[in-house]
Amino acid sequence: MNVRYNGIDDSYSISEDSLLSYKMKFGASRSAGTYRMYYKSIDSFYILRGEWKSHKKIFFKYRSVGAWFDQRKSFPLPEPPSRGDSSSVPKKDPVLERPSEIQSLIEIPKQNTDSVKLEIYDNGIVDNDSISLYLDDSLLISKQMISASPITYTIPPGSIKSLGKLKLIAENMGSIPPCTALMIIYIQNKRYDGYLSSNFEKNAVVEFFLKE
Repeated sequence: MNVRYNGIDDSYSISEDSLLSYKMKFGASRSAGTYRMYYKSIDSFYILRGEWKSHKKIFFKYRSVGAWFDQRKSFPLPEPPSRGDSSSVPKKDPVLERPSEIQSLIEIPKQNTDSVKLEIYDNGIVDNDSISLYLDDSLLISKQMISASPITYTIPPGSIKSLGKLKLIAENMGSIPPCTALMIIYIQNKRYDGYLSSNFEKNAVVEFFLKE
């Protein structure tokens, strides 16, 4: 890509020169193009929003579509501990400090020897929601967009403890807030559906409790 910045209106012209790799559905076409993007800082995100226009004509005109990018603002790093100070511990990701709301309860066998399989979809209209997923404080999925095709993840046997929590974090709420997701959980050939909703003020939680 070649990028040009206009400081007068905080706009960027991003021209695609070459293509390294791509993944498209059968029958779809591809072409390089140019983005005309405008910069904004909104809440906890940096946003580039604008239009992409193809470099080649399709049916005698240049195809164009809306386009946007966002990046959650980084938080300041903690000060390094002083030499010999063993009491300092790493701070949690600030998104984990948001209030949590338990939106689904699932009972699993105490001696479960099977893995737990997850599928996560956008629930409703696909509008570019993106999420991160934690098991307690351990990151499983980082900043991935959810859609009509599932994000899949397998939790190894024995990883879920009593009152373990899956925390779904809204990284981006798309064009229709809040961030809504359908999480399908498979445990020992049983299916559990969790309809989750999160935003920048609260995290959605699926809580597990172990059956004696």
